[in-house]
Amino acid sequence: LFEAVADCMAFGGLEHCPECGGLLIFSHDCYRCTGDVTEWTKCTYTIRTPTRKPFDIPDDIKTEYDAFKSYKYKKRDRILAQVIEKQVSIAKTPDVSRVIQEPTYDSALPLSGYVVSSAGRLSSSVATIQKEVERLGGTYSSKIDDNVGIVISSKGN
Repeated sequence: LFEAVADCMAFGGLEHCPECGGLLIFSHDCYRCTGDVTEWTKCTYTIRTPTRKPFDIPDDIKTEYDAFKSYKYKKRDRILAQVIEKQVSIAKTPDVSRVIQEPTYDSALPLSGYVVSSAGRLSSSVATIQKEVERLGGTYSSKIDDNVGIVISSKGN
């Protein structure tokens, strides 16, 4: 509310939206409508330099508050930052030299490339787990660190 009143006092009161009759508010780099075109559709009207009317403070407010006694409206133009839209060209045909290949997967060695560790009490011994992990293509580590991708544990742990 303060921003809207300050805008009106500095640059003049805003006219209503010419498309839907809604109110205009300042938003980043332009004035946007807050109204509705239909019951289901918001108004998308935007303008950088809206039509303004002189801002007038009612006499009872001027007499009640000393700050407004000396206020006189002076027409000013609001200077907004210029937004430069940059066009980006996008290649229509894909580069044939950059073909994305699917990763290879060996179903006989599903743990290939993984480091596996175990924690807690398990029904199998560490030696049995290590042998099974290596049979499936993985590497077993006795320590859990950043390299470990899979940890085998029991429900209670």
